Amino acid sequence: MTHQFLRKELALGLSALGLNDLDVAAVRGPDRRVTRLIADWAYMADDGGQPLYAGIRYESRIRSDWEGWALFDDEDLELEVLETLPVTADIPALQVVAHLFGLRVF
Repeated sequence: MTHQFLRKELALGLSALGLNDLDVAAVRGPDRRVTRLIADWAYMADDGGQPLYAGIRYESRIRSDWEGWALFDDEDLELEVLETLPVTADIPALQVVAHLFGLRVF
């Protein structure tokens, strides 16, 4: 799906929220109604009742190099655990995030 496609698909809902366009500022802004509108659209089913998408990937509004994944609750969605790791205070990535937010990990 493209940005232009979503602009057209969500035009009525965006207008109801007082937005004239779907841009990065709207998607990453503080109004969660915009992201819920996008997620609701992505979660909709086709004519046969099957979901069109299993989830969405999005960039964080906090940092552009962070991303999140939202998987929709679907009993037919099969996930495979590739790896599990304990969360410990010495994980370098955890230390980086803690430093960014002024947190102390112990």
